[in-house]
Amino acid sequence: MRRMFIALLVAGVALAFTISPAAAVSVTVTGAGPTRTIVGTLADGSAFSDLGGVVETTGGDAYCADINTLIAIGDTVDEVPWDELGGSTMTPAERNAIAAIVNYEFPQTGTGFELVGADDEKAAAVQAAIWHYADGFNLSPNPADNTANVLANYETILDRVETAAYPLLQPRVLEITPADASVEVGAVVAYTVASSLGAVDLDITGADRVDASGNPVANTPVADGAQFYLRRADAGTASVTATASAPARSALGFDTPGIQRLVSAQLTTEPLSTSAAATWSVAPPVSTQPTTTPASPEVTVSPGQVTSAPTATNAGSNQPTVGATQVSGGSLPRTGGSPFSMVWVGIAAIGAGVALLVTSTVRLRRH
Repeated sequence: MRRMFIALLVAGVALAFTISPAAAVSVTVTGAGPTRTIVGTLADGSAFSDLGGVVETTGGDAYCADINTLIAIGDTVDEVPWDELGGSTMTPAERNAIAAIVNYEFPQTGTGFELVGADDEKAAAVQAAIWHYADGFNLSPNPADNTANVLANYETILDRVETAAYPLLQPRVLEITPADASVEVGAVVAYTVASSLGAVDLDITGADRVDASGNPVANTPVADGAQFYLRRADAGTASVTATASAPARSALGFDTPGIQRLVSAQLTTEPLSTSAAATWSVAPPVSTQPTTTPASPEVTVSPGQVTSAPTATNAGSNQPTVGATQVSGGSLPRTGGSPFSMVWVGIAAIGAGVALLVTSTVRLRRH
């Protein structure tokens, strides 16, 4: 940063302090914000002393992230993917630490991470912390080198990084349950909203918004945990789309060979949406026909058949199931004769009796 600040002093440029998101493909250095001298040691143990603080660019406020390279007003630095910043000289954990610092520390406001002292003391401490993770820089704890506020702020920032105090990954939740429902015509469908993004706007198609009792209500935004209700008077489908937005933070990196790297915060409002659906159908008619159970058919047993207790019938059939001891088609041997056979036996017996009587009479006469 040395050439930049020498140029500022020579030209007598008036400095202006602004906070704006950086969103350009490349940025050009236009000036400097709050700065002061930073004293410490480099990664190789050698002493270091130079100005450090906010860098103003055409894309907003930034900080330096390459302590051994110079930068000056008018230099243009190109944006690179965040995970490529510094190449192999930075680890993902170091990039994450720098991203958190530029997103939540000075000059950001309203983030819940406050520092002490004047703006230049805050900016110097932030710059020292970024150099610590980008370049292995260590701020001198000697009160003669750095003010008490700079030292306190520097230690506070490092502690926040090490204890994961920054919300590096902000949860963004927007859900509607149930996602799909099937009901009868005229029924009310109840939906529940879960949102980490504040108020949720509803875009409803194909149904009316009502209260829990089915009375029409205005389609106003709903809050996290709230319920809303839809109803349709005829068969068909409906859909509802929920939309919400909240600030989203991300870091930007700028890296052009021969110029000191820059890092900045980007604060945007990104919408998030989700959808749900419902289907209303006509209820099927209820049958009024009595239900009867077919009587089991009687089995007629022919003479000579042997029967046992009736057995269960096959489900859905009117044909009886024949038991094991029942006769079907004369499958068992006959156990009796016909009536005609009995008549001939009787006639034969009478004839035999008559013959016997005649023989006896003849014998008596001979004697």
